Amino acid sequence: MRSRELKRVLRENPDFAAWLRQDVKRLQQIRANPSAAGRLLTIWKQSNSRRGIGTAIDFEEMSRKTKRATDVLNKVQLFMDSMAVFAKEEYGKELDAKSRASVRKAKGTS
Repeated sequence: MRSRELKRVLRENPDFAAWLRQDVKRLQQIRANPSAAGRLLTIWKQSNSRRGIGTAIDFEEMSRKTKRATDVLNKVQLFMDSMAVFAKEEYGKELDAKSRASVRKAKGTS
């Protein structure tokens, strides 16, 4: 890797640049031989991919989405409860009308 390519890679990957600065030996390798940056870049990518799952979890986003889902489910539950009450009332009216009709038939009046 040429120094021009190395500068581009460092600009595109600031985390890689920070990782290089953490170890003096890595910096010395890069300064002495810029072509060694390719090997170090692959090492950095491999170590990042192993840790990637832990850093990819965004608990704030999960919390926000969970709260939203809870709100939606509560609204659905309220709607279902109101429908159940309505159905019970309608069914009760229907039963009252049927029972009145059956009482009328039993008495022989219409």
